[in-house]
Parts: sequence; structure tokens; C-alpha cells
Amino acid sequence: MARGPKDEVLPLVLWGEVADQLPIPIVLVDAQGRVVELNKAYAEFLGVDTATAVGQPVERVIKGSRLPLVLSTGQPEIASPHQYAESTGLVNRIPVWEEGKVVGCLGMVLFKDIKELSRLLKENRLLTSKLAACRRALKDCLRPKYGLADIIGTSPAVAELKREVEKLGRVRLTVLITGETGVGKELWAHALHRAGEAARGREEPFVTVNCAAIPENLLEAELFGYEEGAFTGAVRGGRPGKFQLADGGTIFLDEIGDMPFTMQAKLLRVIENAEVDAIGSEKPVPVDVRVIAATNRSLPELVAAGRFRADLYYRLNVYNLYIPPLRQHPEDIPLLAKHFLSQLYHQTGIYREADQDCLRALGRYRWPGNVRELRYTLERMAIKSDREVLEERDIPPDIREEGRALCGAPNDASDLNAILARVEEETIRRVLRETNYNKRRAAQVLGIPRSRLYRRLQGYQSGKKARTI
Repeated sequence: MARGPKDEVLPLVLWGEVADQLPIPIVLVDAQGRVVELNKAYAEFLGVDTATAVGQPVERVIKGSRLPLVLSTGQPEIASPHQYAESTGLVNRIPVWEEGKVVGCLGMVLFKDIKELSRLLKENRLLTSKLAACRRALKDCLRPKYGLADIIGTSPAVAELKREVEKLGRVRLTVLITGETGVGKELWAHALHRAGEAARGREEPFVTVNCAAIPENLLEAELFGYEEGAFTGAVRGGRPGKFQLADGGTIFLDEIGDMPFTMQAKLLRVIENAEVDAIGSEKPVPVDVRVIAATNRSLPELVAAGRFRADLYYRLNVYNLYIPPLRQHPEDIPLLAKHFLSQLYHQTGIYREADQDCLRALGRYRWPGNVRELRYTLERMAIKSDREVLEERDIPPDIREEGRALCGAPNDASDLNAILARVEEETIRRVLRETNYNKRRAAQVLGIPRSRLYRRLQGYQSGKKARTI
């Protein structure tokens, strides 16, 4: 049986219905340059009938076609311009070889109008620019915001903390940061990570997770990630968890005391094994992550109440970094006030400064909300006042009156001694609670020798009257 022009090429290229389903215009010619196939997309673009075009020399069907040239040279032409009636297109011309000779040629239109390519290139440049911006933003999100230089304060308590953090930066211990709400635990976590970067001479990711802000049913996916199809609503391709994002750096688990009890065992396993099991995955992923946790709650009390795992507490409390409340270093209030008022000026253009009487009055208040409460109080004062210099009368009445009450004068010397002794005992007991009854750390916070702290505690236990520190 004689072989037709189409028979020579069919063993190499699949045509028929498949070609007509393709949105790309395609033409196939035989060794003599006659049209063997013209798919539906190309016929519609040219405005010709496929049945009429088949068997015709390709130059009659496609004006100015270079397919005959490719047949003679055997050299493909990739992304080559072609002038159509109303546009300049971009085409591929590829020779088809069999047994060492060219038996046909395939033509494929990449773009019917080169303007379409220009538009796509412009879109691509825009998307590339957006992708670069997203990558920079992601990198910024994984960077710590603060260092030790950003922590305001020159008091002995703050100076000692800075020295402690600088030392901690040299080792990758798990650290538990404790202290009342508003003392700046997150700021110290950032500074600790930065100190580690400085010690190792490289940038490392820093990822924050607020354990109290994420719903319990989402926390596992947030921490450990998930595979595609792991649950209804899972994004295509899955998503890495915070531990994977923090690989090689630090994960900061804020409000760890509020972590659901059911999640605590899984967190402990990740910390112990240094590997993460993503939801829906059968293969654990190794991670190298330093864990810093923070809480304003007493974890020993939560452990005693059965609401926090003892083994997780011991694993997190490898090193306890206690942040003292503002009332224990009121000498830092003037610097903090200047800093916060300066920030307000840069943010809003409102310039304010506080006079000495105002600062002394602020120093008398106990600040249960600590540095955060001081900041918001100063902002409120600055906005309400019409004067550049804030005075004592600008302090909210409740804060001003409580500060005065705390500084009320005793009736006589015996009253003074009793007040001082009572304040001393309350302070020691509070600091012990805040440092998880770590007597060495409590003595450091109080600024007294450990031996003197032991004598005071023995005096309280025996009911003896303790002397003033």
C-alpha cells in the first residue's frame, strides 16, 4: 500500500481529535511542504476551512510561511516573529526527523500578537516585583524588632538584666521569661534573640506565637503545619508551621500558661525530639529551634492545679529570666517617659515633655500595668493637655491620688518602723512568688545578699520582728 504524506508523519506526532482540543494554533506539513493537519484553533485564527487547507502548499494557507525553509535546512526556529494580516505573531517551527531525514515540519503559534507577549512580560515584571516585596516582608516578619539598645532604663535591675541576656545569647538554652503583664517580656525575648545573633555573627529567623490568641482547634496546624488535604479547608500544597519557619533560629511562645492542656504533650514531644509531625504527614521533619517561652502566670501554681504539665514546665524552665515590675525600678520612669513622649511626637506630631513634679508623682504610683500602663497614661495625658509641658495636675486623678496615698506620712517613728517592716515583708514575699521561689534570683532582684534574705525568711517563719533591709 502506498504511503500518503500524512502517513509519513503520523508515527511521530499524535493528531486527530487531540490536536483540535488544543487552544494553541498548530499546523503540520509533510516533506513537500503540503498541509497535513491544521487544527481548529489555527483554522479559526486564519479564517480558513480545515478541509480545504489540507493538501495545499503551506504558503497558500499561511502567507509568508517559513516552514519550507525549515524543511530544507533542518534547523528549528524558536520564538520567531511572523507577520499575519493584522498582527505580528511569535511562532515555533520544528522539523520532524525520521531515519536521518526530514519528513515533515511542525508549526506552533506561541502568541498571535506580540503585543500580548509585551503585556505578559509587563505583568511578569510586576508580579516579580510584588514577590520580591512579599519575600522582604516575610523576612522582616521573621526578624526581631528590638535589641538590648532598644530597652530603656539605667537602673541596677535593668542593667543586670541586660548583662544576663547578653550572656544567655551565647548559649542556645531554652528560656522561660516570667513577670507581670506589661513589663515587656516580648521585648526582652527579641533582645535575647538578637544577642544570640550577635554572638554567632549571623541573622536567624525569629517567629512569635501568641498561645492565648489562637483558637485551640487551629493551634496545632499553626505550630506544626499541615499537608495538602489534611482537613477541610487546607490550602493546596499544605502549609509549614511556625516551628518549620523558625528552623535555625528562635520560636517565641508568648502566653505559654494559656496553652490548652491537650497541646502541651505535643509541644513537649517537639521540643524533646527536635522534630515536627505536620498534620496529615507520616514523616517527621527535623527542626533546629531555640525555644523562648513567656508567661505572666505562675506555672508552678498551674502545675499544682493540674492545668499545666509538670514535665513541660521543667523542660521550659531550663533558665528562668524574671522581668521585675516597674514599681521595683521607678528610677527608670523619667527615661521611659521621655522615650514614649518622643515616640508620640514622631507618630502624631504632638510634642510634650513632663516636668520634674510630674515625673516624681508618676514615680510614686505602683503601676500594676507596668511599662505598658505608663505608656498609655502618658499618651492620654499628652493628648488631653493643651500645654507642651505636662504637670502633675495632668496625671489622671486615680493615679495621682493613689500615688499620694502610698506616700502618706506616718504618725511617729514606731509607725514608720512598722510600715517599713510590713512593706519589706510584702516585697520579699511578692518577689519570691514572681521568681518562682528562686532565692538566688530573688536576692538579685531585691539587691541584697542571699544570706540576708535567708535571715529575713527565718525571722518571718519564727514570728520574730525583722529589721529593715
